[in-house]
Amino acid sequence: MDDLPVSILIVNYNGARHLDACLRALEVQTLPRYRFEVIVVDNSSKDDSLAILRERFPWVRSVPLKQNTGFAEGNNIAAQYAHGRTLVLLNNDTIADPHWLEELLHALSPDGRAASKLVFAHDPTLLNSTGLFLLRDGRGMDRGFRQRDRGQYERTQEVFAGCGAALALPAPPPGEPLLDPR
Repeated sequence: MDDLPVSILIVNYNGARHLDACLRALEVQTLPRYRFEVIVVDNSSKDDSLAILRERFPWVRSVPLKQNTGFAEGNNIAAQYAHGRTLVLLNNDTIADPHWLEELLHALSPDGRAASKLVFAHDPTLLNSTGLFLLRDGRGMDRGFRQRDRGQYERTQEVFAGCGAALALPAPPPGEPLLDPR
């Protein structure tokens, strides 16, 4: 794990009310700060998002865009600025546990992917997602959604996909997109 530089990619649009808690949680990760970088792509916010980034979080690389490009393209743009071999997508309204990033990296699959366990901020004993599973009709569904967290998903196990709110992926080859923007 020591040779895995990590880039955390956050796409923001009018998320000033979330940025402080999200970024303060990243400041106190157990993984040392020199091991990861944070890149925030701002999708042309009309609130104080850019001022908050500039004034409170000068260690974050902010990429202001002139228009809202959406989630997938915002992450593709952030990936262009990333130095990490592992890219971690993180929603701006998440508050990561101090051990989150270190544990996520320990859980990487052989192909460099891992999904996070997500809980609701208003009730951290209630699960939001522990990965996605595929339904017969082709839709995905969050595994564990609204279940009480009793440790039933603490073991590393394979899932169909991860929730894009907190997901580790290998960096794509130069010139290739991280996500399909369709």
